[in-house]
Amino acid sequence: MHVKEFSPTDILGPLNEVEQKNAPDILFLLGDEELLRRGVRVSIVGSRKASKEGLRRAARFSKLLVSRGIYVVSGLAEGIDTAAHVAAVEEGGRTTAVIGTPLDQAYPAENQILQDEIAKSHLVVSQF
Repeated sequence: MHVKEFSPTDILGPLNEVEQKNAPDILFLLGDEELLRRGVRVSIVGSRKASKEGLRRAARFSKLLVSRGIYVVSGLAEGIDTAAHVAAVEEGGRTTAVIGTPLDQAYPAENQILQDEIAKSHLVVSQF
């Protein structure tokens, strides 16, 4: 797989004043960058130490979105983020992971296989 570098405006279009102030200079992408340019996307984020009910609800919501052709976007932290990605992949939908590490690192380490799958068949984005 090939890492691609883009400025935020290259992939997101013009940024407002607040976005310009806080956006990184470069975003690194691994996977299908078209996931940022087409389709409807909804973010699912939540607690790393989620309850079983919270995890179940995140997975259910992710599957519901996917069944309607909506792409799931989340971090790749343990808990709600992981539940959302796993459910989207299992349901045959598309997902984007926005991570807080370089693309060649997974955090938590237990998500390495999931991160690799998302990079291969979906999209992983990092500012590092």
